[in-house]
Amino acid sequence: MNNSKFRPVITSAIGVLSMLFFYTCTEPPEDDRIILIEDLTKLSARVDYTEEAVVIDTSIQDSNLLGKPTIKPISLSLIAEVDPPVVNGQVLQATDVHILSAARVYVSYNMAGEEYLGAVDLFDVTDKDAPELVASLHFTDSDINGMARYNDELYLAIATNRDGFDSPAAVEVLDVGQKDLSITSETFDIPSFSATSVIVSDKQAFITSGADDGAVTVIDLQNKSEVFSYPVEDARWVDTDKQEIAVLAGTPARVLTFDYEEGTLIDEFNLSGATIPFSKSTIKVHKKKAVAAVGDGGTQIICLETGATIETIEPPIVDGLSPLVTVTNAAETDGKLIYISNGEAGVYVAYSADNFDSNSCNIEDLQMVGSFRFGDLESVNHIGLHGNWLYVAGGSGGLKILEIR
Repeated sequence: MNNSKFRPVITSAIGVLSMLFFYTCTEPPEDDRIILIEDLTKLSARVDYTEEAVVIDTSIQDSNLLGKPTIKPISLSLIAEVDPPVVNGQVLQATDVHILSAARVYVSYNMAGEEYLGAVDLFDVTDKDAPELVASLHFTDSDINGMARYNDELYLAIATNRDGFDSPAAVEVLDVGQKDLSITSETFDIPSFSATSVIVSDKQAFITSGADDGAVTVIDLQNKSEVFSYPVEDARWVDTDKQEIAVLAGTPARVLTFDYEEGTLIDEFNLSGATIPFSKSTIKVHKKKAVAAVGDGGTQIICLETGATIETIEPPIVDGLSPLVTVTNAAETDGKLIYISNGEAGVYVAYSADNFDSNSCNIEDLQMVGSFRFGDLESVNHIGLHGNWLYVAGGSGGLKILEIR
């Protein structure tokens, strides 16, 4: 996923630990910049309940992506499709999925191009056969690129055109309380053109931003002050397993690890890929391993102890599609399966005999399982996984909710 709101030129540099200017603004919002929609009739019109089998293409088992033996494919059912929200007459694109619990799921949206527009949808998925869109928050001045919930606050990684900020990148914290969505918020200014992701630990929030003057910024949850900001050009995604923190950066691709408690830099590893400026990439930490979606570098499984790449799944080559639209945007794992979002090529699935959450760097017998695509070449930007449920952020195609059978 490429975001044209970024500006060239990109340079790669790791600077020293530094304290940057930190601006906050608390409101409820002025001039209807945030609009909360709770009209269930309007919201339900965006949801189409399909309950249809998903066709799994197993021909990739014979491809050269991994060149290993075949296994039995998975079975999926498409339960519902959700149209993306329309803000100021513009159709948004789905960017991130945050699974709060077995009953609550958030989906974020931004606007492709120069205009700053965004949204956050809230789903009640208690009834798995009929997930319900129960609220939608529309932003008339900000893209929403990532999010994380902690207690009564929802942290949003945004890019905004609001006045009073040094640069468009910011973190907006919604005081959601028991309602799960709210228009009351506090905004923190951070460096660069766009906040790209956010995670929240027990004490701190970690935010990536990029590309020029990109950084990993840490906010103390108790007093809402900046702990530190570490310069990382083109910082794209951050994740933690509550032992250490891993940040994936691009142009060139690299992984930086930080101490979970102190936030200090531990190590930095170079990867291949992520050469396309201003594109999405993700990383998921699994104890000693990490699964990185590295754009034109595909999916790479990394040993965080040594920085070695254990396995690589290259981006697919699809007839009629440019390699620029089949790059790997995100990857999600559950036990022994990896679900990989490869843009317009769709979702690819791989299997390992070893559990990804094992306390080792071993991955044995990684095999391709199959792939599936959605209509109109919808670009898959992100994947959320919880139990037997798969949530696919399909860009301008909105959200797909699937059951793994």
